[in-house]
Amino acid sequence: MNNRILLVDDEETIRYVLKEALVSEGYKVEVARDAFQAMERFKMAPYDLIITDIKMHGMDGIQLIREIKRSGSNLKIVIITAYGSLETIKEAAKLGVAEIISKPFKIREIKDVIVRMLNNSSISKDTDKVI
Repeated sequence: MNNRILLVDDEETIRYVLKEALVSEGYKVEVARDAFQAMERFKMAPYDLIITDIKMHGMDGIQLIREIKRSGSNLKIVIITAYGSLETIKEAAKLGVAEIISKPFKIREIKDVIVRMLNNSSISKDTDKVI
């Protein structure tokens, strides 16, 4: 498979669990603890998909998406958030975000979205864990 995913979340547990679940599916996953670190990684390597939280210290997920889009990238983006206001959803849609997933979520839900977005049909029988 070899699809590269950048996972951005300030919650260490979510980064760890989601990375492990996605690596077990064959994805290459790099993590960033905030939007600044994500921008550094984004500038250094190509990715097929970014999964980002909205509410983070310093620069939020919407600002991160704006910066990525400003660079001319057509990177596919998924937002995971516990703070999905209508304004945030509208702004994300304007920026071309394809999916917004509410926390807590099931690992299966994230995997299904990624498969759909990357047009890949390999899904494992993994968990219904909620994180």
